[in-house]
Order: sequence, then structure tokens, then C-alpha cells
Amino acid sequence: MYYKKNIKIHIPKLHYRYKIFSYFLIPILLTTIVSICMNQFYLWFFQQKTEAGYIKTLSSISENIDNSLYELFQTSILLTSSGDIKDVIYSVNVFNPDDYAKVSQAITLLSRFRATKHYIQNVFVLHSPDNLIMASGGSASADEFFNSICHYDIYDRNFWTGISSDGHQYKTLKTSTVENIFTGTKTRVIPVVQFGIGDTSSKNLFVINMREDYIAGLLQQNRLTPNSELYVLSKEGEVISKSSNDTEVSINFNNVTNQLEKGTGPIFVTKINGQKSLVVSYTADTNALSSFTYFAVVPYSDLIRESTTTRTLPILTIVFSLVLGIIISFVMSNKIYNPVGLLTSLLMEATGTLYKPKTYTDEFTYINLEIKNIINNNKNLTQDLSLALPFVCEQYLFKILNDNELYLDEEISDFLIKHGFSFKYNCYAVIITDVSYTQPFYESYSSEEQLALYREMAKVMKLVFPSEFQPYVLTMEKKKLHVILNLPDEACESITLEAIGQFHKNLNIDSNLFRVQSGVGRIHKHLSGLQQSYKEAEIAVSQLSPLEQQAIKVYEKVECINKFSYSMQEENKLFNYLIKGDIESVNNILEEIIQKNISANISESYFKKLYIQIYNTGVRALSHRNSKASDLLEGSAIDIINNENHRSSKEIGEFVRMFLGRLVNLNSSAAGKIDLNVIRQYIDENYANDIYLEQMSDKYGITPKYMSKLIKEALGIPFHQYLSNLRIDKSKELLRNSKKSITDIAAEVGFNSRNTFIRMFKKLEGITPSEYRNLSK
Repeated sequence: MYYKKNIKIHIPKLHYRYKIFSYFLIPILLTTIVSICMNQFYLWFFQQKTEAGYIKTLSSISENIDNSLYELFQTSILLTSSGDIKDVIYSVNVFNPDDYAKVSQAITLLSRFRATKHYIQNVFVLHSPDNLIMASGGSASADEFFNSICHYDIYDRNFWTGISSDGHQYKTLKTSTVENIFTGTKTRVIPVVQFGIGDTSSKNLFVINMREDYIAGLLQQNRLTPNSELYVLSKEGEVISKSSNDTEVSINFNNVTNQLEKGTGPIFVTKINGQKSLVVSYTADTNALSSFTYFAVVPYSDLIRESTTTRTLPILTIVFSLVLGIIISFVMSNKIYNPVGLLTSLLMEATGTLYKPKTYTDEFTYINLEIKNIINNNKNLTQDLSLALPFVCEQYLFKILNDNELYLDEEISDFLIKHGFSFKYNCYAVIITDVSYTQPFYESYSSEEQLALYREMAKVMKLVFPSEFQPYVLTMEKKKLHVILNLPDEACESITLEAIGQFHKNLNIDSNLFRVQSGVGRIHKHLSGLQQSYKEAEIAVSQLSPLEQQAIKVYEKVECINKFSYSMQEENKLFNYLIKGDIESVNNILEEIIQKNISANISESYFKKLYIQIYNTGVRALSHRNSKASDLLEGSAIDIINNENHRSSKEIGEFVRMFLGRLVNLNSSAAGKIDLNVIRQYIDENYANDIYLEQMSDKYGITPKYMSKLIKEALGIPFHQYLSNLRIDKSKELLRNSKKSITDIAAEVGFNSRNTFIRMFKKLEGITPSEYRNLSK
């Protein structure tokens, strides 16, 4: 036959089986030789990998610890912004009864300072003139405090009263166990002593007990091999913390430090407790606060175990396969080889190889390649179709909604039915839901949580409508949900509005975090009516102002005016207010211009042109400072002039408002006059009211971003976190001292809903309000 002339094929005979022995035995011998040669290579490779990994790991741990200490010192500096605690820390006289209010205030501030970091065990001030201790838990005499409340196992009262700064601003002491005699609790801590706060020294000590298990946890989490041990040593060679839970240090570091002093470098191999070990040390030159040395001690047995596992598995697999092949060669018989010729012929005819001459060693090679190709092609085709079809169908529906071209019902329905979209009725409606997030939302939730919320919204949207409406939720646009409804008749409008209202109600919207608005198109017949309903929904949602409380708007047909109103007088006013940096006047005239054009029912396209004209006014005002819009906007800049058709008027309007806000902030001098103490006092007095970042920025005439920066500088934490902590602290007092319900307490401390209060309480305290109340009893 033709294929035998073009393909080198020989039918396996009996001697072919004996050739298999040579084919299998040679790889076995080669594998054995290679495994012996690779033995030392794998060991060397894993040692290099472990060394590089621990250098990077110890550097990261060093940076984390140094950052933690730096945050402690920076946060302690904020304490001096309060006159009371400043007077207490730098007082050189015995307190009299008139000073007790300051002492009480100082204790309150120390308690808040302790709550800012989870790794602070306690914090206290030793007032030398009268041996008084002011701690985060209260005040006591020095004798009572160090003997009963905070008893150190290696530091007595005389140590604290006699400690000297030796010219240093702070000292990090050796790790100690602190015991509260009354409660019997013991905690290992690293005392950090400050001789004053900031650049001013004081004879009174400011001591922060940092939990040793915080550092030990970092070390334990970053071990790269099972039996590795990580240590943190002070510059005097004393162990500050270690990765194991044993209280005793099992390693004598004299040999290790001797090796370092000999100049062997930060990485060397030595014997520790009679066991060959790899030692990796790290000391950061830039860590001016901790001055610690970090060690990783890796037993060589770990390296051998890792390298053995890696190199043994592939060798065993190869040997097993070869032995199995030899066994199979004895088992195979002519009955298996007889159908090979027929199968080869069938494959050649099916794949067209008969007319494309190729050379193969034998039938087995040819069959193997052809079958693999068939399987791979089918698998790839199945995967591609399963992944692409839902996306393609959604893209197609989205294109139908957005395209200006009119489609025939037949061609649309044929495609949809072919790919699983079968509409039961002949009436259709479209709903567009727009989701707008606020700054507190972005501060409180990660991008993964934001995406999860968006997906859950899509699920809820699909569930609120009756199943007979066959709701399809399209998520092609970011922050928007497009819903296609297939309705029995045009009388279903009331049910549709009731369902979308239920969707908004189910979200339990917190207006401080995000706002959801929906535009509803009218019901139209036939698939071609989908486009009309979609356009109406777009117009309806664009007519909802971000400042309106209204959440749902049904399309109403109005005659649109194809021009906008923006007089020369209005432009000059806006220009002058922008130059002066008058935020209130800018907002007022901008709102007047927008509302006037909304009342005039101008079309969507001319609303875009109006915003672009206002944007150009801002660009003209910015040019007076020899600046460009791209410099002011940085990464937020978009080309609205050339991309007008790809963005809605609402998106362009939000961008223009943001641009003008930054321009006013640039020209305003009011921001530099803001008193941070006034801001903090305002928050402390109004925490129970509905206050948020945008409201604060409007009150003081600056942008929300700059206001957020000022508040973080004043409080040490973001505004939303500080407000939540303050509200939760107040709620804890009410839970302990009153019988009010959880709902009443939530409202009294400023939360909009009971669920939001419970979620925030559990996030900060780890338990629910009810559990906290039961525990406090």
C-alpha cells in the first residue's frame, strides 16, 4: 500500500522484545551514575537557597521590628500634644491635689496609647519626685506597682529608680517576665525605656512593655526549615527573643559570636551543641532604633533531608517506570500487536497522513503521536469553548444594548437560543444600577472585599426578581450592573419597581460607605426593544445626582434641549473664585450652573459639553500658576476631551468636580491655618453624630484627601479607624454600666444600623457586643 512506501514501519517480532532490555538497562545505569554526581550538587544548591532565603527573611523581620519600634516612638510623641500629660512627664515637683486632674487625664491618654498597638503589654510613667507610677491601667506607688502589679523577674524597684540614660534617649532592656501577683498572669516582655519624649529629656521614665511573643511569632512564622531556630540578640549579646517556645536558650552563642569576630562573614558553618549547623546572621546598618543582631541556625540534617527528598523522587519515578516497562515487555503478546497495522491505517486515512508522506520509526511512534494530538486538540477545544461561551454571550448581549445598529429579532434569537439564552415572553425591560463608593469605604475594605461585595450585589439583584422574569445580570462595566428582564406583559411595571426597591432595601445601605442608584427603562416588546429600554435606563440613571437621596428613577420622556447654558458672567465668576481658592463660592456657583441645566432638560451629549467647558475654565485658572492639569491630577488624569463618547456625563461630571476641588485646594491658604487640636476636639465631641470625612473637609474648606492626611498626622491612625475606635470604646462603657439594648447603644454612639455596629465591634474586639456584656458581668 501507499503508506508503507512512505512510512518506515516494521511489525514487532519476537526479537524486538529482547531489544527492550538494552533500551531499559542503559537508562538505569545512566540514572545511577547521574544520581551519584548530583548528590553533592543538590546539597550545595539547597544550602545556597537557604542562605539567600534567610538573608531576605531576617532583613524583613528586622525591618518589621524596627518599624514597630519607630511607630511606638512616633505615637508617643503625639502624647505631648496634650498639655496635661506633657506637664506630668516633665514635672520635677511632687503632685498636689490640684494636679490630680492632670494625672487622671494622663492615665486616660496612656490607656489610649496602649490600645493603639496590639503588641503593647502595658505602658507607665515613673514620676521620680513622689515615686508615683501612672500606668495604662491606673496609678499606684512604685513599691506596690513593682512588687505586685508589674513584678519583673530580673528588675526590682531599685533598678528602675536608679537607671541612667548614659546619654541615650532610649534603651531596650533584656527580655523579662512580668507577673501580676493579684491575677497570677505572667507575660514575657521587652521593656523599652524612654528618658523623655521627643527631643526633650526628663528625669521621669516613660516605659513601654513590648510583648515578646509578638517578635517570637514573627520568628516562628518565618522559619524556612522544620528544625531551624531564629534568634534576636541585643548588641550586648543577650537573647531578646527566639522562635521556639522553650524558656531556656539551648544554644551557646559564644562560639557563634567568636566566628563573627574572626571575620568569617555573616554566613558560616559551625558545630552547635555537637551538631553541624549552618548559621546565617544579619545586622541592619540602617536600623538605628533596635540595633539588634538576627540569627538563623539551620541543622545540616534539614538541608540533607530537603535535598534527599528533591533528588530521590524523580530517580525513583524513573526506576519504577523502567522496571514496569521490563515487566510489561514480558506480558505483551502478539494479540496486542496484531491490530496495530489496522489502527495505523485507520488513523492515516482519518488524519490525512496517507497523502502527506512522513517518516516514523514504527507504528507505535506514529499511533502515539496521533492519539496525543487528537486528545490534546479535543481537550483544548472543550476548555476554550467552556470558558469563552458565557463571556461571548454576555459580550454579545452587551453589544446589542450599546450598538446603534438595529438588529433583526430573528438573528438575535437564533444566536441566543443556540447558546442557552431562551426568552419565554415577548416583553423586555432593562435596569442599570450604578454603585459609588466613598473614601471611608476604600479605607476600610481591601480590593478583594470590594470585588466580593460587587459579586454579592449581582447575586442579590438576580434573586429579588421573580424567576419567571428570567433576570440576566451583566457585569461588563466596572461599578455597574445591567439587568435584562423578560416579562409576561407590559403590566409588570409595578412588580419590577417593587423588586428593584427590595434590592436596595436588602443592601441595608450605609451612606457613609457607598451609594447605589438605579435607572429603570420602560417595558418594550420584541428583542429589538431591548436597545430602547437600555437607552432609557441610561438616561434615567444619569439624571440622578450624586447628592440626591433618591435611589431609583424611572425613565420619563421629556423633550431635551440641544444646547447648554453657561454664560460669560458665570464663567468669569467661577474663574475668579478658583483663583482666590474660595471653595464655598466655587461649590455654590457650580451647583447653580448644573441645576439650571438639569431644569432645562438638556441632552446627555450637551451635558458632556457643559462639563468640558467648565473643565476648560479650570485649566485656564490653573495656567495662572504655570501648572498643567496632568501635574495636578497625576495618576487620576483622564483625556475627557478625546474620550467624550466613551464616558457618561455623570463620570465626566465627577472627574471635573474632583479637578476643581484640587485646584481650589492648591490656591487656598486656609488649609495651612487649621488647628489639629480643634479637629480632634470636634471629633471627640461629635462622634455620636453622622460625621464623615467629606463633611469635615467641607467644614474646614479643604479637600477630603488633605483632610485625611491632617487627621492621620494628628491622631496617628486614619479618621475612619479613630472614629470607629472611639465609638466602640463608648459602647463598651454603656454595655458594662447600662441595661440598654444593643440597637439603642448602636444608635447612641453613632452607628446607622445594628448590623454595622455588631460587625465593627467584633472586628475590633474579637467578640460580639452581647458576648462582651456577658463577660463583663
